[in-house]
Amino acid sequence: KKKKAESRPVAAAEPAAEPVAKKRGYRGQEFKIVQDATKLSNYTGTTDLLSANEFPFTRSLRDFRASSDFYIYLVESTTDNGEDGSPLQWHEVQWKSLLENWNRNSTFDDIITLSTSLQNENAERAENVMPKKFVIHCLPKTASTTLRKACRRHLWTNCEALELPMKQDPFGFRQIDDFFTAVRYCPEIDHFCVQGGDDMMTIINHEEKAESEQEGEGESYPLHFIHMVPFRNFDSWVESAVKQVFVIDGSCDRIGQLLDHNCLGYREMYMELYPKIALALLTGMGFNANDKGLTGEGKSQHHIVLYNYQDTDVIMAETSRYFGIEPLARTDEQAKANRGEGTCPARISDKFHECHDETLMTQDSIRMLRPERKRRTQEMREMKHALQCLRSGRQIGCQHDEEEDGDSGGDGVSEAVVVENVVS
Repeated sequence: KKKKAESRPVAAAEPAAEPVAKKRGYRGQEFKIVQDATKLSNYTGTTDLLSANEFPFTRSLRDFRASSDFYIYLVESTTDNGEDGSPLQWHEVQWKSLLENWNRNSTFDDIITLSTSLQNENAERAENVMPKKFVIHCLPKTASTTLRKACRRHLWTNCEALELPMKQDPFGFRQIDDFFTAVRYCPEIDHFCVQGGDDMMTIINHEEKAESEQEGEGESYPLHFIHMVPFRNFDSWVESAVKQVFVIDGSCDRIGQLLDHNCLGYREMYMELYPKIALALLTGMGFNANDKGLTGEGKSQHHIVLYNYQDTDVIMAETSRYFGIEPLARTDEQAKANRGEGTCPARISDKFHECHDETLMTQDSIRMLRPERKRRTQEMREMKHALQCLRSGRQIGCQHDEEEDGDSGGDGVSEAVVVENVVS
C-alpha cells in the first residue's frame, strides 16, 4: 500500500487526501475511498437527454422483444498490421441467426457472412452522447489473462479516488457492487474487465440501490456501456482448454472423472465460459432489463460487440480510438503464449463435445434467465461436492462431514467454484 500511495501523482497545491471511508469488497478485500470524486469528468451537465445512438450503435435494448429483434455488433480491423488510424469495419447480426448457425466449426469469417455490413454516412461525431465505458468480458483461452492484467494495472494506477488492493484480478472483476463502485468513483477509467459468463455480473440488468442505501455516494449519470466479447472457434477453444488443464494438473484424471459424472466442468473446461454461451447470458440480461424498465430514456444504455480474439490488441486499441478514448495499455502482451508440452488424450475433448455440442446450438437465455441461474447454482454445488471427494482421495458421490459442507449453501457457491477453477 505504501508503494502504491507513492506512485500516485498529487498536485503540489493539494493536501494529501484523507480516507473518506474504508470498505470491504469481494471476499472481504479491503479498499479505501480516499477522495469524494463521484462526478464523471466528461459529463457535460446538460439538461438535455444524452444519447447512445452514435454510429454504429443505432439500435436500443428497449426495442428487444424476441431473438430476431436483438442485434449483436461485430467489429473487425481492415488492415493486417493494426497501425494507428486504421479503419474499422462494423457489422450487425441477429442473435437468432447466431444461435442457429454458430456451430463447432464456425470461424469469425463465417460469423461475418451472417451479418449486415454497416456504413457511416455521417463522418462527424455525434453531439450530446453518453460517456462510454468499455466492459471487457474476459473468457478463458481468449487472451483473458493479458486483458485482466492490463485492466488491473490501469485501475490500480489511475483511479484517484480509490485505494485498491493489488490482487490477481481488477477490482470489480467478479462482484457487481464493486464494479459499480469503481465506475462511480473512477471517472478517469474507461476500460473495465469482468469475468465473462458470470451470471452474477448483472451489469446490463443491474438495479441501483435506493438513494438512502447509497451512503452518500453521489448522483449517478447515464453511461453507454460497450460490452466487448471475444470470438473463438469452438473446437480450437476446447483443445486449448484441455491443454491448460493438463499443464496445471499434470494429468487428466480429475477432468476425466468429472466429465464422466454428469458432464461436470473443471477449470477452463466449463461450458458457460465459452463465448457463445456468454453471449446467450447477456441477451437474457438484456431481456430482463426490459422487463424491469431499465432501458428507457435517461437510463444507461448497453450494446454488445463481438470481435475475433486473435486480433485482441488491434481491436482494443482501434475501437477505443474510434470513439476518442485513450486505448488500454499492454493489450499486446501474450501471457500464456508459451506452455509446456503435452495435453490430454483425445477422449477428453471427445467427451466434452459429447456433453456439450447440443448445448452450443440450443442455449438461449432470453426468457430463461432465472431458471438458468438456478440450474447453474445446482450444477456448481454438485461440482463442488465432487471436487471435495476427489481432493480427499475418495470417489465422486462420497459423504462429507457437516463441517465440510457448512459453507456450501446460497447462490454465491456457483461463482466461488468457477473462480477457483478458472484462475488457479
